[in-house]
Amino acid sequence: MAIEPISQGIPLNVTDIGGEIGKNIIENLPSGITSGLSTLITIGKAIGIAILIYIIFLIIKAIVQINYSRRIKRIANNVEEINKKMDILISGKKIKEKK
Repeated sequence: MAIEPISQGIPLNVTDIGGEIGKNIIENLPSGITSGLSTLITIGKAIGIAILIYIIFLIIKAIVQINYSRRIKRIANNVEEINKKMDILISGKKIKEKK
């Protein structure tokens, strides 16, 4: 006489229950509806893949944009520094010319 485990007929987690219910519903549907569902599922998968690719593209674009804006900021700072130095040089020449 062997002792059977208690959890033998009970699913271990909730996703198993949902899978069984979904499997039973699909098995009991007429074949015309299931062929349409398989097409919709295929289209849904394709849309999901397209959305994932677009999200990856947006992440890469954001990284490139951050690098680009940092570069523009450095260039702007360099231009400001050059302008200050030019102002000093120009003002120095005007003082010498007046003397």
